[in-house]
Amino acid sequence: MLPKIYLFSTDKLTCIYPTEYLLSNHKLIVWQNNPLHAHVLQFCKQWLTGQETFTLQTSGSTGKPKTIHLTRQQMQASAKLTQTALGLQQGMKCLVCLHTHYIAGMMMLVRALEIGMDIYFVPPSANPLEVLHKTQITHLDFASFVPLQLQTILQPSPQGQYYVNLLNQMQVILVGGAAVSAKLTQALQNLQVPVYQSYSMTETVSHIALQLLNTPQKQPYFQTLPNINIAQDERNCLIIEGEVTNYQKIITNDIVQLLDKDKFIFLGRADNIVNSGGIKIQLETIEQTIEQIWQHLNYENRFFAFPLPDELLGQRIVLFVESTPLQTIDYEQIKKLFPTYFAQKYAIPKQIFVLERFIETPTQKIDKKRTVETYLQTNSHKAI
Repeated sequence: MLPKIYLFSTDKLTCIYPTEYLLSNHKLIVWQNNPLHAHVLQFCKQWLTGQETFTLQTSGSTGKPKTIHLTRQQMQASAKLTQTALGLQQGMKCLVCLHTHYIAGMMMLVRALEIGMDIYFVPPSANPLEVLHKTQITHLDFASFVPLQLQTILQPSPQGQYYVNLLNQMQVILVGGAAVSAKLTQALQNLQVPVYQSYSMTETVSHIALQLLNTPQKQPYFQTLPNINIAQDERNCLIIEGEVTNYQKIITNDIVQLLDKDKFIFLGRADNIVNSGGIKIQLETIEQTIEQIWQHLNYENRFFAFPLPDELLGQRIVLFVESTPLQTIDYEQIKKLFPTYFAQKYAIPKQIFVLERFIETPTQKIDKKRTVETYLQTNSHKAI
C-alpha cells in the first residue's frame, strides 16, 4: 500500500492525501491554495508517475546559488543508502519540516515514497513541533532538522516535555544544513534517540556521510555511507565519488582530515581561510573559540566571524552577534575573556558588530555575506 501524506498548516492538520489520489487524473486541490502544500503534492505526483530528472537550486549559503540537475537514479541511490544506514522501514512515520524546494526537504519526500513511509509535512519554522502539539500527534519515527530547529525545540518551555517525549519515541533523527554548536551537541546528550549530523550538499544528492552525535556509540568523525569513495586534493579538500554523483568526482571546498578510507573530520572551508597580517586564520576555529566563551557566559545568541578589509593587516577578523534590545549581553566582559580563550593574539576579533536579525537563506542558514553587506551599508561601520 502506498503511504499517506498528512499536510499541516501552522496550527492544525489541514488534510490527508492517500498517494493513490496523486496517481489519478483528478486535479490537485490544496486547502486554501497553500503553495508549500502544493509543492509537496506536485513533487510527490512527479515522483510517483516516474519523472526522470529534477532541477534544484543550491541554497547559496556558501556562494552564489546555482542550478543543479539530478537524475531519478541518483536520488533513488541516495535514498537506499540512507535506508540502509539508518534502518528505515516501510510503514514508518516521517516528519518533513524542511523546504521541499531544496535537496534536504526534497530527499525526505523521496525516502518516504521509495521506502513506503507516511509523510507528515509541517511548514518550516523555528519549532515545527508546535503544531504537532496542538494536533496531539504522539508518535513519529524519523525526522530531519536544521540545528536552529533542534536548538529551539530543546529550549525550556511549557511544552518542553512533550517535545522531548516525541523526539525520544523516534527511531532516528538527522540534523544538518549548518554547523552543530557545542552547546546543542551537549543538549543532545540528554536524548535517547540517536541523532546523526549529516555531511551533505545538493551536488551529492543530500548526505554522503553521517556522524553520530549522542548515545554511548557517538563518534568524533564522519563516516561515509556504503560505496562512497573519498579522497583529498592538493588543498586537503574533500573529493567525493559514487552512484549519487553519477560516478563523477565532486571536488569540494571543505578542508578535512582523512582518518581512513571511509572516515574524516571536517576542519573548515577553504574559502573561510583569512590572511590577516600575513597569518592564515580559519574562521571556523575562531567560531569554535567564541562558542566556548558563550558557554561560559551562558549566551544563546547566534554569531559568526567574518573578515573585513584593513589597511594595515589586509584583512581583520570581526564578530557579528544577533541580539535584540531586550537581551542583555556584556560585550566588555566578552572582550576581557578574549585573551584567556584565544591562544594566539592575532586570532582575537578586532571588533564586535551587533544587529537584531541575521539575514537567512530560504533553508534557514545564516546568509553571512548579505548580512554583513546590509549591516555595513545601513550602520556605517558602528562597532562595539
